[in-house]
Amino acid sequence: MTAPRGLGTLVAMIVFTRFLGRIDARVVIAAGFCSHRDFPLADDRIRSSDGTALGRLVWVIQGLARGSCYVPLATIAFGTLASQFRNEGTAVFNLLRNVGSSVGISVVETLFTRNTQIMHATLAEHARPTARCCARRCHRRSRRTRSCSPGRRPQCSGRDDRLPTTSS
Repeated sequence: MTAPRGLGTLVAMIVFTRFLGRIDARVVIAAGFCSHRDFPLADDRIRSSDGTALGRLVWVIQGLARGSCYVPLATIAFGTLASQFRNEGTAVFNLLRNVGSSVGISVVETLFTRNTQIMHATLAEHARPTARCCARRCHRRSRRTRSCSPGRRPQCSGRDDRLPTTSS
């Protein structure tokens, strides 16, 4: 899964390094950001339709998008920097890039966990232990064990029919 993206990133870094003087870096960065926005949606659609060659192509394009963002951004960042400050500039640039990645991962993980809990709560509020399927199962069980009088609807324990609950 990561090999096609890595190949795309490698190709983009080589290509955009050679052609950056002829192409405006801002246009390349904007195209890379748009690709980052659009191609994960295509990746989801392709995975559901089981197209492996097309999926690999989408992964290569995602790698191209990643490479098309990084090289022009580094060129713009260091293009106006005096040569005596390049060591410190490289350190600050990579520090900010790593911190930004960490913050982005943390935000995405927080939103994922929050939305998972919201969906779990939504499902749990609609699950009732006395639902029809549960009552039928309990009635079948009670007929086998004869613990229920004929014509009387059994009470379900709900132990195995409920969604597990978590405390917040």
